[in-house]
Amino acid sequence: MTSRTQRAWIACVIVTSAASFARAAEPKAATSATPPASPVASPAAQPADPTAGLTIDRLEWSGLPAGAEVVVIENDYGDVRIRGAKGDDVVEAHTVVQRLDSAGEKLVLAVERIGATLVIRVEYPPATPPDPMARARRERHDRADIAVFVTDGVRVEARTRGGIVHVKGFKGDGIDAQTDTGAIRIVAEKSVRARSTSGPIHVLVREPEGQRSMWLESESGSIEAELPPEADLDVRVRTGGKVELGYPAKVESKDGRSRASFELGKGDRVLVVESRSGDVRIAPAPAWKPEPGQQREREPDE
Repeated sequence: MTSRTQRAWIACVIVTSAASFARAAEPKAATSATPPASPVASPAAQPADPTAGLTIDRLEWSGLPAGAEVVVIENDYGDVRIRGAKGDDVVEAHTVVQRLDSAGEKLVLAVERIGATLVIRVEYPPATPPDPMARARRERHDRADIAVFVTDGVRVEARTRGGIVHVKGFKGDGIDAQTDTGAIRIVAEKSVRARSTSGPIHVLVREPEGQRSMWLESESGSIEAELPPEADLDVRVRTGGKVELGYPAKVESKDGRSRASFELGKGDRVLVVESRSGDVRIAPAPAWKPEPGQQREREPDE
């Protein structure tokens, strides 16, 4: 009895071991020693050419209605550059539009006269019926940069959202620049007002004239102003950020806000520099003056 029991136990062990060995010998897909063949990338899987379908349109306009005193340039789709016109009584607008989606409506250059104001606007024509989703898709695909040459004797207002506003060589009756996130860079000959949300502001004041004050304002964007040594300015600074002054003036801090004020020359005009949280720097402009046909060594960048 004992012998038969032992033989049966031994047989059970042998059978079980044989079955385990058989299972272990079976091939397993997840642990196969032979690596699978590398898939061959199809042409469709290659990165697409980012410039495929890119088209470039050029939009131009020139003129100046009699009696115009203000020129307004509005462009929500790129940069705005203001330059002084060579001729008298002329405004020239040159726009370059880059489009990745050639279908649908195109950006246009709209010009209209409203009283003594000439408005130059980059926009889409009104959709019929309106399709906000389609317009939002086009705005992601289209970009427009405009350069406007403006005659002396008028005031300019330039507005954009994320683009740059750059003013240089304009000797008209003052400039008013406004952006959301884009930078503002101005070489100022006369009156200046610059406002941004988070974009930086850099103004180089050459020889301020007239009796109007200058205002530089932002929410969180930094502000930098360079002033000529012969300026007659009453400078007032208020910000929640840092203040750096190139003048012997005292900066007072209270409740998280910094303030400073000082006068240059006679202090006939007021320069207000104010930001909620942006840093402020005010310093003397380079004293070197260019010869005819030359440029300053340091001006607000393009």
